[in-house]
Amino acid sequence: MKAKMESAEMFNHLCEIAKMISETFGYHCETVIHDCEHYEDFIAAIYNGHVSGRKKGDCVYITGDPVPKDAFQNIDPGTNYMNCQVVTTGGKTIKSSTIYFKSENYHYGLGINFDISQYTGMRDALDKLISTSTKLEEELYSRQSINQIMNECIGSVGVPVEKMGKYDRMRIIQLLYERNVFQMQKAVPYVAERLNISRFTVYNYLKELGVKE
Repeated sequence: MKAKMESAEMFNHLCEIAKMISETFGYHCETVIHDCEHYEDFIAAIYNGHVSGRKKGDCVYITGDPVPKDAFQNIDPGTNYMNCQVVTTGGKTIKSSTIYFKSENYHYGLGINFDISQYTGMRDALDKLISTSTKLEEELYSRQSINQIMNECIGSVGVPVEKMGKYDRMRIIQLLYERNVFQMQKAVPYVAERLNISRFTVYNYLKELGVKE
């Protein structure tokens, strides 16, 4: 009699906790109590069962797969499942956790299954919204460096840009390459603009100089 009381008392406590969690986190949060000693009561209680489509008395995992009759023999009460991802047969993405409670008089599992399907698209949108290509200080430093080196290279050639021929431009491209300018971000479009030539021409000059892109 005492054993039944302890088992019933524990079950009631777990039901109160499960109900509280489901009501706190709302419609998309399913909580379930598993009776791991009685196959026919595998789902002994469930709240917000619409998340998985299960009901009390079902012998079905959150994945939608049937529970084998010898499943309880493989449940280790010391092994809990925390923050696991599950994709149901209906295509829902579930964040699932289960913790087990066992004594001489009972063996229960308390599961929480939160449907995060609606949030995955939001995460992708947020990732795109907050993503950046580079840090501003790096961009500014890169532009300042390229500008300074470019001015020095043009000065060393000694010919105004508007009067430069192909040979002069190729000399500047060579000097810029030797100073690793083309390893800097957005160097090619900047050099093309300063020399009044196309990006394609810059690449062709580099190719003629034997530089691999």
